[in-house]
This record gives sequence, structure tokens and C-alpha cells, in this order.
Amino acid sequence: MDDDSKNSCEQQNGCAGSRTEQDTSSSDAPTGSLPERNQLHEEVDFAALTDGTLLELIAEHYMSIRPAVIPGSEKLRPRARDLLSSLAAPFAHDKAWCEMLLAFFLEMHEPANQEPLSRAQSAVLATLFAVMHLSPDRDCMTVGAFGQLVNEFLRGVGERISLSPQKTGRVLTSLGISSRERTNRGWQITLDNATRLRVHKLVRTYGNEYLNDPVIRSRMANCPMCKETGNVA
Repeated sequence: MDDDSKNSCEQQNGCAGSRTEQDTSSSDAPTGSLPERNQLHEEVDFAALTDGTLLELIAEHYMSIRPAVIPGSEKLRPRARDLLSSLAAPFAHDKAWCEMLLAFFLEMHEPANQEPLSRAQSAVLATLFAVMHLSPDRDCMTVGAFGQLVNEFLRGVGERISLSPQKTGRVLTSLGISSRERTNRGWQITLDNATRLRVHKLVRTYGNEYLNDPVIRSRMANCPMCKETGNVA
């Protein structure tokens, strides 16, 4: 082989080797520039950190958050009232936020469209209202004893339903009456001023067909809270 042919072969081999190295290096290199890869790793790390933080917050506060009881929510339908209580739970201690959220719900859910109370709710409300007027000095009573009064009341008006203590407690909760405490005699209803006012407002909002007893009506006429809430003129 002459010198010219030898030089030509060496040049071709060099070009082929160079192309092979370029192809190998380009196929092994990760896609994207270094800043882009760093940004991707940072986003993945941030997402993992955020998920972990959220899970820690949920685990820390899950058991401490309870549905909020907001005065005035009795004007809403039961489903809307439950939704309001759940949404307001994280800031139940903040009166301004609760009032603002309640105002929004009252605007979106017309009180005129509210659902009537069930027979059980009406009976529990009427019995509690009667106790407040026939025994105005009573400041507490157990849920069990109150449940017996409700069942006696139901029999007296010809209703065939009866309520267990558990059912009575659930009905009280559905009416937003949550002033109860655990004692050695069982759960006890506290007839404080806030509970009395709430009961009076519920009667004003929904009315009650069971409250036509003349004795109760005469007591209502002399009740300042009945006058304040508009249950009597």
C-alpha cells in the first residue's frame, strides 16, 4: 500500500472512531441541561416534603377538631347546617369567621325553604320548652330522665313513638343543644342561659303544635325570654 492510500485509511478510521465516541456519549447522557435537572429534583423534594407535612398536620389535629355549633344555624336546612358545622370546625373559636360563614349560608339557603322538624325533634323541643316554663328553677337533668319525660309527653299527645336515651341525645345534638356533661349518673343536660335562649329561638323559628297547653301558655305570657324572642306579643 502506498503512502497516500495509508493516510486515507487512517483518516477514515479516525473519523469513524470519533463518530462512535460521540454516539456513545450522547446516548449515555441524561436529557435536559443541568439547571433543568436540578429544578426537577427540587420540585420532587418539595412535593415529598409538602405531603409529609400535611400528613403530620392531619394526624396531629384530626382528633381535636369537632363540628362547630353556631347560634343561628337552626334557620338552615339540616344538610346545610351540617355542612356549615363541618366547614367552621377548624376555626370554631373565631366568632367573626363563624358569623361571616353563617351569613353566607343564610343568603344562599333561604330560611323559607327550611325543612320542618321531625316528630321526634318536635317532641324533644316541646318537652324541653315545657320543663323550662313549668320548672323554671331547674338547672340540669340527666338525658335518661329527660328521655322519660319526652316519652310521657308523647303518650300524652297520642303519639306511638318512643325514644331511647341514645336517640334522645342524638335528637338534642341535631337541634344544636350541646350543653351536656358527663357525670356519675350519666350524661347531663345543662339548662344554662344559652340553652334556654336557643330553645326559645327554635320554637320561634319552627313553631310547635305540641305547645297548646293552657298552663304553658300562661307561663309564656310572663316569660321575659319568650317576649325577647317573639314567642309572645
